Amino acid sequence: MEGVFDITLGGRSVGQATVFQKGLYLYFDCRCRLSGETVCRIWVRCGEKEVDLGIPVPENGWFCLHSRVPAKRLGNGELTVRA
Repeated sequence: MEGVFDITLGGRSVGQATVFQKGLYLYFDCRCRLSGETVCRIWVRCGEKEVDLGIPVPENGWFCLHSRVPAKRLGNGELTVRA
């Protein structure tokens, strides 16, 4: 499950999420380009499970989010990230 994944919004890529595992947790470092006109949340899906990572905040011209999730909360399967 580790790697770099595209963050999609409405079917198009708006950024990237770097995912790595440390111990029992998966860490998500997300950077995306958003208009800032509306509040967006970042969601991660793995198989049938979906987890809300939170709301990215402005940081150096990007919208960024740093989060961690217990690995067992997502389970196994293909990982997708969306805003």
